[in-house]
Amino acid sequence: MVQMELMEEFDPSIPVTLPHENVYLIQVGYKLYRFSGASLSSDSPSYFTNFFTNPQNAEKVLYIDRNPQVFEKIFSHLQGYHIDVDDAHEYVYLWSDSYYFGLRRLQKILDSEFTFACIGNQSFKIPKQLLARTNNYPNYFSINFDSLLSDNRKIIQSKSMIRPPPQRPPMASTRSSKLFADLLEALKGNDSIVKDDQHRQLLLRECRYYRFLELEQRLLKHELVNNPFTKEQEIVLNLLDLQQRGVSSISKGIHDEHALRYTRPYMIKEKERSLIVQVNSEAGSTCKLSINRDAHLVSFVCTGKLANSFHSVFGSFAKDLSLAHQTEVHGQGTDKFVIFCGLSNATTKLNGQELKDDWFFDWFKHPDEPSSKKRKASEDGHIEDELAEVPLTKSLWRVLVRGDRCRFHAVSLVGYSNQAAFNKSIVML
Repeated sequence: MVQMELMEEFDPSIPVTLPHENVYLIQVGYKLYRFSGASLSSDSPSYFTNFFTNPQNAEKVLYIDRNPQVFEKIFSHLQGYHIDVDDAHEYVYLWSDSYYFGLRRLQKILDSEFTFACIGNQSFKIPKQLLARTNNYPNYFSINFDSLLSDNRKIIQSKSMIRPPPQRPPMASTRSSKLFADLLEALKGNDSIVKDDQHRQLLLRECRYYRFLELEQRLLKHELVNNPFTKEQEIVLNLLDLQQRGVSSISKGIHDEHALRYTRPYMIKEKERSLIVQVNSEAGSTCKLSINRDAHLVSFVCTGKLANSFHSVFGSFAKDLSLAHQTEVHGQGTDKFVIFCGLSNATTKLNGQELKDDWFFDWFKHPDEPSSKKRKASEDGHIEDELAEVPLTKSLWRVLVRGDRCRFHAVSLVGYSNQAAFNKSIVML
Protein backbone atom coordinates (compact mmCIF):
# COMPACT_ATOMS: atom_id res chain seq x y z
CA MET A 1 0.00 0.00 0.00
CA VAL A 2 1.26 3.45 -0.85
CA GLN A 3 3.15 5.11 1.97
CA MET A 4 1.42 8.46 1.76
CA GLU A 5 3.58 10.98 3.54
CA LEU A 6 1.64 13.55 5.49
CA MET A 7 2.86 17.06 4.96
CA GLU A 8 5.15 17.79 7.86
CA GLU A 9 4.64 20.86 9.97
CA PHE A 10 6.36 23.74 8.23
CA ASP A 11 9.77 24.58 9.64
CA PRO A 12 10.55 28.27 8.98
CA SER A 13 14.23 27.85 9.85
CA ILE A 14 16.65 27.89 6.92
CA PRO A 15 20.12 26.31 7.09
CA VAL A 16 23.04 28.61 6.44
CA THR A 17 24.37 26.70 3.46
CA LEU A 18 25.08 30.03 1.79
CA PRO A 19 25.18 33.45 3.47
CA HIS A 20 21.53 34.49 3.57
CA GLU A 21 22.21 38.14 2.71
CA ASN A 22 24.28 37.45 -0.42
CA VAL A 23 22.80 37.62 -3.92
CA TYR A 24 23.55 34.94 -6.53
CA LEU A 25 22.89 35.08 -10.27
CA ILE A 26 21.51 32.18 -12.30
CA GLN A 27 20.88 32.50 -16.04
CA VAL A 28 18.20 30.05 -17.24
CA GLY A 29 17.80 30.17 -21.00
CA TYR A 30 17.06 33.77 -21.90
CA LYS A 31 16.18 34.91 -18.35
CA LEU A 32 18.42 36.03 -15.50
CA TYR A 33 17.33 35.20 -11.93
CA ARG A 34 18.62 36.82 -8.75
CA PHE A 35 18.50 34.61 -5.67
CA SER A 36 19.27 35.43 -2.08
CA GLY A 37 21.45 32.99 -0.21
CA ALA A 38 18.44 32.30 2.00
CA SER A 39 16.33 31.21 -0.98
CA LEU A 40 18.97 28.85 -2.33
CA SER A 41 19.68 27.48 1.16
CA SER A 42 15.98 26.75 1.79
CA ASP A 43 16.21 23.58 -0.31
CA SER A 44 19.79 22.47 0.07
CA PRO A 45 22.19 20.92 -0.56
CA SER A 46 21.52 21.23 -4.27
CA TYR A 47 23.20 21.75 -7.61
CA PHE A 48 22.98 25.51 -6.98
CA THR A 49 24.46 25.57 -3.48
CA ASN A 50 27.20 23.12 -4.50
CA PHE A 51 28.19 25.52 -7.27
CA PHE A 52 28.14 28.71 -5.21
CA THR A 53 29.84 27.29 -2.09
CA ASN A 54 32.95 26.99 -4.20
CA PRO A 55 34.77 30.29 -3.46
CA GLN A 56 35.83 30.57 -7.10
CA ASN A 57 32.16 30.61 -8.21
CA ALA A 58 30.71 32.96 -5.58
CA GLU A 59 30.70 35.97 -7.93
CA LYS A 60 30.02 34.07 -11.15
CA VAL A 61 26.77 33.71 -13.09
CA LEU A 62 25.56 30.09 -13.22
CA TYR A 63 24.34 29.34 -16.75
CA ILE A 64 21.67 26.63 -17.15
CA ASP A 65 20.25 25.59 -20.51
CA ARG A 66 16.68 24.88 -19.35
CA ASN A 67 13.20 26.29 -19.97
CA PRO A 68 12.66 29.53 -17.99
CA GLN A 69 8.87 28.95 -17.93
CA VAL A 70 9.39 25.72 -16.00
CA PHE A 71 12.08 27.31 -13.86
CA GLU A 72 9.62 30.03 -12.76
CA LYS A 73 7.95 27.40 -10.53
CA ILE A 74 11.31 26.42 -9.06
CA PHE A 75 12.08 30.09 -8.44
CA SER A 76 8.77 30.53 -6.57
CA HIS A 77 9.40 27.33 -4.58
CA LEU A 78 12.83 28.54 -3.43
CA GLN A 79 11.30 31.86 -2.39
CA GLY A 80 8.95 29.99 -0.07
CA TYR A 81 5.74 29.99 -2.11
CA HIS A 82 3.48 27.00 -2.59
CA ILE A 83 3.53 26.05 -6.25
CA ASP A 84 0.58 24.75 -8.23
CA VAL A 85 1.37 22.46 -11.17
CA ASP A 86 -0.94 23.10 -14.12
CA ASP A 87 -0.82 19.88 -16.14
CA ALA A 88 0.84 16.51 -16.63
CA HIS A 89 3.58 17.75 -18.95
CA GLU A 90 4.58 20.58 -16.62
CA TYR A 91 4.66 18.08 -13.75
CA VAL A 92 7.12 15.82 -15.57
CA TYR A 93 9.31 18.78 -16.52
CA LEU A 94 9.35 20.01 -12.91
CA TRP A 95 9.93 16.52 -11.56
CA SER A 96 12.90 15.92 -13.87
CA ASP A 97 14.45 19.29 -13.04
CA SER A 98 13.93 18.82 -9.30
CA TYR A 99 16.05 15.65 -9.43
CA TYR A 100 18.54 17.14 -11.83
CA PHE A 101 19.08 20.11 -9.52
CA GLY A 102 18.93 17.95 -6.37
CA LEU A 103 16.03 19.88 -4.80
CA ARG A 104 14.94 17.26 -2.28
CA ARG A 105 12.20 19.30 -0.61
CA LEU A 106 10.60 20.00 -4.00
CA GLN A 107 10.93 16.32 -4.90
CA LYS A 108 9.06 15.39 -1.75
CA ILE A 109 6.25 17.84 -2.48
CA LEU A 110 5.89 16.63 -6.07
CA ASP A 111 5.97 12.96 -5.04
CA SER A 112 3.41 13.23 -2.25
CA GLU A 113 0.54 15.43 -3.39
CA PHE A 114 -0.69 14.51 -6.87
CA THR A 115 -0.40 12.02 -9.69
CA PHE A 116 -0.65 13.46 -13.20
CA ALA A 117 -1.64 11.65 -16.39
CA CYS A 118 -2.96 12.30 -19.89
CA ILE A 119 -6.16 10.37 -20.60
CA GLY A 120 -7.55 10.68 -24.10
CA ASN A 121 -6.78 14.29 -25.01
CA GLN A 122 -7.05 15.68 -21.47
CA SER A 123 -4.60 16.16 -18.61
CA PHE A 124 -5.73 14.99 -15.15
CA LYS A 125 -4.48 15.99 -11.72
CA ILE A 126 -5.25 13.10 -9.38
CA PRO A 127 -4.98 13.67 -5.60
CA LYS A 128 -2.94 10.81 -4.18
CA GLN A 129 -5.11 10.79 -1.06
CA LEU A 130 -7.97 9.39 -3.22
CA LEU A 131 -5.93 6.24 -3.80
CA ALA A 132 -3.88 6.09 -0.60
CA ARG A 133 -4.63 3.37 1.94
CA THR A 134 -7.08 1.67 -0.42
CA ASN A 135 -6.93 -1.40 -2.61
CA ASN A 136 -6.99 0.88 -5.65
CA TYR A 137 -3.20 0.93 -5.16
CA PRO A 138 -0.95 -0.18 -6.82
CA ASN A 139 -2.62 0.87 -10.06
CA TYR A 140 -1.88 1.75 -13.67
CA PHE A 141 -0.50 5.15 -12.71
CA SER A 142 1.65 4.15 -9.75
CA ILE A 143 3.18 1.21 -11.63
CA ASN A 144 3.73 3.24 -14.80
CA PHE A 145 4.85 6.44 -13.11
CA ASP A 146 7.00 4.86 -10.41
CA SER A 147 8.82 2.75 -12.97
CA LEU A 148 9.18 5.65 -15.38
CA LEU A 149 10.46 8.13 -12.83
CA SER A 150 12.59 5.59 -10.99
CA ASP A 151 14.50 4.82 -14.18
CA ASN A 152 14.86 8.53 -14.88
CA ARG A 153 16.08 9.19 -11.33
CA LYS A 154 18.74 6.49 -11.59
CA ILE A 155 19.99 7.89 -14.88
CA ILE A 156 20.22 11.42 -13.48
CA GLN A 157 21.92 10.34 -10.26
CA SER A 158 24.34 7.82 -11.76
CA LYS A 159 25.57 9.79 -14.75
CA SER A 160 27.00 13.24 -15.12
CA MET A 161 24.50 14.61 -17.62
CA ILE A 162 24.30 18.03 -19.21
CA ARG A 163 20.51 17.87 -18.90
CA PRO A 164 17.84 15.35 -17.78
CA PRO A 165 16.70 12.80 -20.38
CA PRO A 166 13.49 13.69 -22.27
CA GLN A 167 10.39 12.44 -20.51
CA ARG A 168 6.63 12.47 -20.95
CA PRO A 169 3.83 11.77 -18.46
CA PRO A 170 1.89 8.49 -18.30
CA MET A 171 -0.51 8.49 -21.23
CA ALA A 172 -3.61 6.48 -22.12
CA SER A 173 -4.48 8.09 -25.43
CA THR A 174 -6.98 5.40 -26.42
CA ARG A 175 -9.07 5.70 -23.23
CA SER A 176 -12.03 8.00 -22.64
CA SER A 177 -11.34 11.20 -20.70
CA LYS A 178 -15.06 11.51 -19.87
CA LEU A 179 -15.18 8.04 -18.31
CA PHE A 180 -12.01 8.74 -16.34
CA ALA A 181 -13.54 11.96 -15.00
CA ASP A 182 -16.49 9.83 -13.84
CA LEU A 183 -14.09 7.43 -12.10
CA LEU A 184 -12.52 10.33 -10.21
CA GLU A 185 -15.97 11.40 -9.04
CA ALA A 186 -16.67 7.84 -7.91
CA LEU A 187 -13.35 7.74 -6.04
CA LYS A 188 -14.56 10.82 -4.16
CA GLY A 189 -17.62 8.83 -3.07
CA ASN A 190 -20.11 10.05 -5.66
CA ASP A 191 -21.68 6.81 -6.94
CA SER A 192 -24.60 8.73 -8.46
CA ILE A 193 -22.51 9.32 -11.59
CA VAL A 194 -23.63 5.87 -12.88
CA LYS A 195 -26.32 6.69 -15.45
CA ASP A 196 -27.48 3.22 -16.52
CA ASP A 197 -26.32 -0.39 -16.90
CA GLN A 198 -24.42 0.33 -20.11
CA HIS A 199 -22.57 3.22 -18.47
CA ARG A 200 -21.83 0.99 -15.47
CA GLN A 201 -20.24 -1.65 -17.71
CA LEU A 202 -18.07 1.00 -19.36
CA LEU A 203 -16.92 2.26 -15.95
CA LEU A 204 -16.16 -1.28 -14.77
CA ARG A 205 -14.08 -1.87 -17.89
CA GLU A 206 -12.10 1.30 -17.16
CA CYS A 207 -11.63 0.23 -13.52
CA ARG A 208 -10.07 -3.01 -14.68
CA TYR A 209 -7.80 -1.18 -17.14
CA TYR A 210 -6.50 1.22 -14.47
CA ARG A 211 -6.48 -1.54 -11.82
CA PHE A 212 -8.87 0.29 -9.48
CA LEU A 213 -9.79 -3.02 -7.81
CA GLU A 214 -11.68 -1.62 -4.83
CA LEU A 215 -13.64 0.87 -6.93
CA GLU A 216 -14.59 -1.89 -9.36
CA GLN A 217 -16.17 -3.91 -6.55
CA ARG A 218 -18.00 -0.84 -5.27
CA LEU A 219 -19.45 -0.08 -8.72
CA LEU A 220 -20.65 -3.63 -9.41
CA LYS A 221 -24.42 -3.73 -9.58
CA HIS A 222 -25.68 -5.15 -6.30
CA GLU A 223 -28.51 -4.93 -3.81
CA LEU A 224 -28.31 -5.04 -0.02
CA VAL A 225 -31.34 -6.65 1.63
CA ASN A 226 -32.16 -6.71 5.34
CA ASN A 227 -34.03 -10.01 5.82
CA PRO A 228 -36.49 -9.66 8.74
CA PHE A 229 -36.96 -13.43 8.98
CA THR A 230 -33.30 -14.45 9.24
CA LYS A 231 -32.27 -11.11 10.83
CA GLU A 232 -29.32 -11.07 8.44
CA GLN A 233 -28.21 -8.68 5.76
CA GLU A 234 -28.04 -10.31 2.34
CA ILE A 235 -26.28 -9.19 -0.81
CA VAL A 236 -27.56 -9.84 -4.33
CA LEU A 237 -24.81 -10.13 -6.96
CA ASN A 238 -24.61 -11.42 -10.51
CA LEU A 239 -22.94 -14.81 -10.87
CA LEU A 240 -20.44 -13.42 -13.38
CA ASP A 241 -19.38 -10.70 -10.91
CA LEU A 242 -18.47 -13.15 -8.13
CA GLN A 243 -14.95 -14.20 -7.19
CA GLN A 244 -14.11 -17.39 -5.31
CA ARG A 245 -11.93 -15.48 -2.82
CA GLY A 246 -15.04 -13.68 -1.54
CA VAL A 247 -17.09 -16.83 -0.83
CA SER A 248 -17.14 -18.54 2.58
CA SER A 249 -19.16 -21.21 4.37
CA ILE A 250 -20.20 -21.24 8.03
CA SER A 251 -21.69 -24.75 7.97
CA LYS A 252 -20.22 -26.92 10.74
CA GLY A 253 -21.41 -30.27 9.45
CA ILE A 254 -23.99 -32.35 7.62
CA HIS A 255 -26.77 -31.32 10.02
CA ASP A 256 -25.96 -27.60 9.91
CA GLU A 257 -27.34 -25.92 6.76
CA HIS A 258 -26.50 -22.31 5.95
CA ALA A 259 -26.40 -20.12 2.86
CA LEU A 260 -22.93 -19.39 1.55
CA ARG A 261 -21.65 -15.98 2.53
CA TYR A 262 -19.84 -13.35 0.52
CA THR A 263 -17.41 -10.53 1.18
CA ARG A 264 -16.63 -8.31 -1.78
CA PRO A 265 -12.87 -8.65 -2.40
CA TYR A 266 -10.50 -5.68 -2.10
CA MET A 267 -13.03 -3.58 -0.16
CA ILE A 268 -11.56 -2.41 3.14
CA LYS A 269 -13.82 -3.03 6.16
CA GLU A 270 -16.34 -4.86 3.95
CA LYS A 271 -19.00 -6.75 5.90
CA GLU A 272 -19.61 -10.48 5.32
CA ARG A 273 -23.19 -11.09 4.15
CA SER A 274 -25.44 -13.97 3.18
CA LEU A 275 -25.25 -14.40 -0.59
CA ILE A 276 -28.06 -14.38 -3.15
CA VAL A 277 -26.81 -15.21 -6.66
CA GLN A 278 -28.48 -13.73 -9.72
CA VAL A 279 -28.22 -15.77 -12.92
CA ASN A 280 -29.07 -14.05 -16.21
CA SER A 281 -29.33 -15.86 -19.53
CA GLU A 282 -26.18 -15.52 -21.62
CA ALA A 283 -25.56 -16.09 -25.33
CA GLY A 284 -24.10 -19.56 -25.83
CA SER A 285 -25.39 -20.77 -22.45
CA THR A 286 -28.62 -22.36 -21.28
CA CYS A 287 -30.28 -22.01 -17.91
CA LYS A 288 -33.39 -24.00 -16.99
CA LEU A 289 -35.42 -25.89 -14.43
CA SER A 290 -35.69 -29.62 -14.97
CA ILE A 291 -38.73 -31.08 -13.19
CA ASN A 292 -38.91 -34.86 -12.73
CA ARG A 293 -42.61 -35.53 -12.29
CA ASP A 294 -42.18 -39.17 -11.23
CA ALA A 295 -39.53 -38.56 -8.55
CA HIS A 296 -40.98 -35.19 -7.48
CA LEU A 297 -37.52 -33.63 -7.84
CA VAL A 298 -36.46 -30.31 -9.34
CA SER A 299 -32.97 -29.58 -10.69
CA PHE A 300 -31.33 -26.36 -11.78
CA VAL A 301 -29.35 -26.88 -15.00
CA CYS A 302 -26.79 -24.56 -16.63
CA THR A 303 -24.43 -24.99 -19.56
CA GLY A 304 -21.66 -22.99 -21.21
CA LYS A 305 -20.21 -19.90 -19.57
CA LEU A 306 -22.69 -20.04 -16.68
CA ALA A 307 -21.74 -23.64 -15.83
CA ASN A 308 -18.05 -22.76 -15.87
CA SER A 309 -18.69 -19.81 -13.54
CA PHE A 310 -20.54 -22.00 -11.03
CA HIS A 311 -17.66 -24.50 -11.03
CA SER A 312 -14.95 -21.86 -10.60
CA VAL A 313 -16.71 -19.79 -7.92
CA PHE A 314 -18.39 -22.46 -5.79
CA GLY A 315 -16.61 -25.71 -6.73
CA SER A 316 -14.43 -25.89 -3.61
CA PHE A 317 -17.25 -25.40 -1.08
CA ALA A 318 -19.26 -28.59 -1.58
CA LYS A 319 -18.82 -31.93 -3.31
CA ASP A 320 -22.01 -31.41 -5.34
CA LEU A 321 -20.62 -28.19 -6.81
CA SER A 322 -17.16 -29.45 -7.77
CA LEU A 323 -16.13 -29.92 -11.37
CA ALA A 324 -14.90 -33.44 -10.54
CA HIS A 325 -18.34 -34.45 -9.25
CA GLN A 326 -20.15 -32.87 -12.21
CA THR A 327 -17.75 -34.60 -14.64
CA GLU A 328 -18.32 -37.95 -12.90
CA VAL A 329 -22.10 -37.57 -13.20
CA HIS A 330 -22.35 -36.05 -16.68
CA GLY A 331 -19.22 -37.36 -18.40
CA GLN A 332 -15.78 -36.03 -19.29
CA GLY A 333 -15.87 -32.83 -21.32
CA THR A 334 -19.54 -32.17 -20.61
CA ASP A 335 -20.06 -28.43 -20.24
CA LYS A 336 -22.87 -28.76 -17.74
CA PHE A 337 -23.81 -27.87 -14.18
CA VAL A 338 -26.74 -29.60 -12.45
CA ILE A 339 -27.87 -29.22 -8.83
CA PHE A 340 -31.01 -30.19 -6.91
CA CYS A 341 -33.04 -27.17 -5.91
CA GLY A 342 -36.03 -26.13 -3.83
CA LEU A 343 -38.78 -23.80 -5.06
CA SER A 344 -40.96 -23.23 -2.00
CA ASN A 345 -41.67 -19.55 -1.19
CA ALA A 346 -40.02 -18.45 -4.46
CA THR A 347 -41.65 -15.82 -6.63
CA THR A 348 -42.16 -17.37 -10.07
CA LYS A 349 -43.20 -15.62 -13.26
CA LEU A 350 -43.90 -17.93 -16.22
CA ASN A 351 -44.82 -16.56 -19.64
CA GLY A 352 -45.27 -13.13 -18.07
CA GLN A 353 -47.73 -14.31 -15.42
CA GLU A 354 -46.96 -14.78 -11.74
CA LEU A 355 -47.69 -18.29 -10.46
CA LYS A 356 -48.95 -19.27 -7.03
CA ASP A 357 -46.36 -20.18 -4.37
CA ASP A 358 -46.78 -23.96 -4.64
CA TRP A 359 -47.23 -24.11 -8.42
CA PHE A 360 -44.69 -26.90 -8.85
CA PHE A 361 -46.89 -29.37 -6.92
CA ASP A 362 -49.34 -29.24 -9.82
CA TRP A 363 -46.57 -30.38 -12.13
CA PHE A 364 -45.69 -33.45 -10.09
CA LYS A 365 -47.26 -36.69 -11.29
CA HIS A 366 -49.88 -38.36 -9.13
CA PRO A 367 -49.55 -42.12 -8.50
CA ASP A 368 -52.47 -43.01 -10.78
CA GLU A 369 -51.03 -41.18 -13.83
CA PRO A 370 -49.33 -43.32 -16.56
CA SER A 371 -45.66 -42.87 -17.47
CA SER A 372 -44.75 -41.06 -20.68
CA LYS A 373 -41.79 -39.48 -22.45
CA LYS A 374 -39.95 -36.24 -21.77
CA ARG A 375 -41.61 -33.07 -23.07
CA LYS A 376 -41.34 -29.35 -22.41
CA ALA A 377 -44.07 -27.51 -20.57
CA SER A 378 -47.12 -26.53 -22.61
CA GLU A 379 -48.17 -22.93 -23.21
CA ASP A 380 -50.66 -22.83 -20.36
CA GLY A 381 -48.08 -24.09 -17.87
CA HIS A 382 -49.57 -27.59 -17.47
CA ILE A 383 -47.62 -30.70 -18.40
CA GLU A 384 -48.50 -34.30 -18.79
CA ASP A 385 -45.12 -35.97 -19.36
CA GLU A 386 -42.43 -37.44 -17.14
CA LEU A 387 -39.83 -34.65 -17.42
CA ALA A 388 -40.57 -30.95 -17.89
CA GLU A 389 -38.04 -28.24 -18.70
CA VAL A 390 -38.59 -24.53 -18.09
CA PRO A 391 -36.00 -22.21 -19.70
CA LEU A 392 -35.12 -19.34 -17.36
CA THR A 393 -34.10 -15.83 -18.40
CA LYS A 394 -33.44 -14.57 -14.86
CA SER A 395 -33.29 -16.21 -11.47
CA LEU A 396 -32.16 -15.57 -7.89
CA TRP A 397 -30.73 -18.37 -5.73
CA ARG A 398 -29.45 -19.03 -2.24
CA VAL A 399 -26.64 -21.60 -2.21
CA LEU A 400 -27.32 -23.76 0.86
CA VAL A 401 -24.49 -25.90 2.21
CA ARG A 402 -24.55 -28.74 4.77
CA GLY A 403 -21.05 -30.02 5.38
CA ASP A 404 -19.82 -31.08 1.92
CA ARG A 405 -23.33 -31.32 0.44
CA CYS A 406 -25.23 -28.55 -1.28
CA ARG A 407 -28.55 -27.57 -2.78
CA PHE A 408 -29.93 -24.41 -4.32
CA HIS A 409 -33.08 -22.69 -3.14
CA ALA A 410 -34.89 -20.30 -5.46
CA VAL A 411 -35.74 -16.76 -4.41
CA SER A 412 -37.18 -15.54 -7.70
CA LEU A 413 -37.63 -17.09 -11.17
CA VAL A 414 -38.53 -15.68 -14.58
CA GLY A 415 -39.04 -18.19 -17.39
CA TYR A 416 -40.91 -19.14 -20.53
CA SER A 417 -42.44 -22.45 -21.53
CA ASN A 418 -42.10 -22.05 -25.32
CA GLN A 419 -40.89 -19.79 -28.12
CA ALA A 420 -44.30 -18.20 -28.68
CA ALA A 421 -44.47 -17.06 -25.06
CA PHE A 422 -40.91 -15.74 -25.19
CA ASN A 423 -41.63 -13.82 -28.40
CA LYS A 424 -44.15 -11.72 -26.50
CA SER A 425 -41.32 -10.36 -24.34
CA ILE A 426 -39.38 -9.04 -27.36
CA VAL A 427 -40.09 -5.37 -28.05
CA MET A 428 -39.62 -3.56 -31.34
CA LEU A 429 -36.91 -0.93 -31.72
